[in-house]
Order: sequence, then structure tokens, then C-alpha cells
Amino acid sequence: MELSTTDKIEDNKLNVSIIGANGDLSNAVYNNLQQDHLVTRYSKKQYDFRNKDDIVKLSSKIYTDDVIISCVGISDGDSWEVFTVNTLAPVYLLEQLSKHKSKSHVIFVGSHGAMWTSWPGISINRLVYNVSKQSLQSFVTGLDHCGATELTVSIINPTKFQSKMSANQGHNINLVAKSINHIINSPVLVYEYRNYKDVDR
Repeated sequence: MELSTTDKIEDNKLNVSIIGANGDLSNAVYNNLQQDHLVTRYSKKQYDFRNKDDIVKLSSKIYTDDVIISCVGISDGDSWEVFTVNTLAPVYLLEQLSKHKSKSHVIFVGSHGAMWTSWPGISINRLVYNVSKQSLQSFVTGLDHCGATELTVSIINPTKFQSKMSANQGHNINLVAKSINHIINSPVLVYEYRNYKDVDR
């Protein structure tokens, strides 16, 4: 079921889509945005990032939105599933949105692990997760540099924050949600912690 804050679109409100409706971060982002914007959330049951056809259908539905926020990501699972959900699906979504000549601002939630993928004693599972997030960041950076799309794309790489994925350890999840709200208002290419790694565009 699609969840919308209101049926009436006001001039000062952005149309925002959040992908990953049932996650902790998705809920925090929704709560942070829903008073000021028209927000629609899409769940895994509607559009599964492991299903190529679902991504095609989703892109056809959201390509006219002002802002698209992807909170989708997994850390558990084998390398095939982790790379499919964390890297291939987001890249394919960007490709499909570009085919629609979308001018949306797409924001992906990455991971600080993308900035430093390996260290002595790291598990293979964690290495797979980190590299999957790094690969997405590399594609986003390349897409921005090549100018082959009308999209504005940002990626935020937070450190561990409180969610089911982190056993509720780390920073307050609302700090991440507020950072995403800031990125909506001031787009950047890569946002790590609370420091900008690229100038505003």
C-alpha cells in the first residue's frame, strides 16, 4: 500500500518518495519530512530490489518526483544478494530513471564502510558489505562526472546509527534523518558524517 501524507499538493511542498518503507531509517526520515512535504513510501512487498522488473515499474512511477530517497540496504546474506541489493539494484534504478529523463534529486543511504573497506581481521561478510557500498559510491561519482543524466544524485555515508541492523547501537537515528533533510535543501555529491566531501552544486 502506498502511504501519502496528503492528497492535496501545495506549491511549497516537494513530492518525495522513500524506498524501503518498513525500515527504521525510513520511518525516521518519513517522520522528519512528512509535515513539510508530500511523502510517499514504497515497501519491499511492492517493489523488491532483487527483482529487475520491480525496479522498472518503480522507476516508471517515481521519475517525476522532486526527491527520491533510497533507504534500501542489507548487510546479511551472501555476496550475490548483498551486491544485488546494495549495488546493482540502485545502479539499475538510476539507469531507468535516466531513460525517463528524470530530473529528480536521488539520495542513497550508503555507509561509512564505503570510505574504508578493509582492515586486519575483518570478516568476509563485512568486506562484501563495505565494497558493495563503495561500488555504489563509485558509480554515483562517475555518473556525476560524466554528465550522462539530468538527475541530481547524492549519497550519504553515515557511521553506525541506532537501528535493527546495528542492534540499536551507534548514533541517534534522527541525526541521519536530519542530515538527509539538509541534503535535500543543499545537494552534495558525497556526504560523510557531518562533513561535506564535495561542494554544493
